[in-house]
Amino acid sequence: NDFHGFLMAIDGSWYDEKSYPLFNNAQGVRAVDLMKEFYAFTGPSIFMIISLMVIPLALCVVFSLQRLSLGTPARFIGFTNYARILAGDRFWNAMGNTILYIGISVPVQIVLGFVIALSLDRVERLRGLFIGSSLLPHILTPAVGALVISWLFRDYWGFYDYLLGLLGVKVQWYANPWGARLLIMVYMRSGRTPPSSS
Repeated sequence: NDFHGFLMAIDGSWYDEKSYPLFNNAQGVRAVDLMKEFYAFTGPSIFMIISLMVIPLALCVVFSLQRLSLGTPARFIGFTNYARILAGDRFWNAMGNTILYIGISVPVQIVLGFVIALSLDRVERLRGLFIGSSLLPHILTPAVGALVISWLFRDYWGFYDYLLGLLGVKVQWYANPWGARLLIMVYMRSGRTPPSSS
């Protein structure tokens, strides 16, 4: 009854502060209709979440405990795959890059987000244009955004590479590991730094 009353309170048409847990026939029918609407709206989302997230995640866990080779049946090996990953350098290198990425890009994103938001709050002329242009990265697809970033920082003829060259700064963005990491941070955070993130 409390759940029915909650649904009726959301709808508002049958809400009664004193008696909403107590239903007459009409209210009971209305509550059933609301429950049907609730399951009709949430059912497809729950189905998609289970189909595309829960089941694949469970299968990944099951497969990670097996040895799979083309042409041979799967064989259960327990946590051997996890031990092999933890013993390798590639995992710890990826972990270090992830920690570095979070430790640098997230604080910078928060600070820049607040600075840009406060700056746009004081803009009176062409305010809509500035806000719209700051949201442009959200409109671009990831593939297009990555292509644009790669062109802007391309060696010798990229726009930003050219501007840095005028200042005497030369960075091999794709040959230098730190340059590549910086490009990844710029790309991943360029669409999340504008005022919408703050």
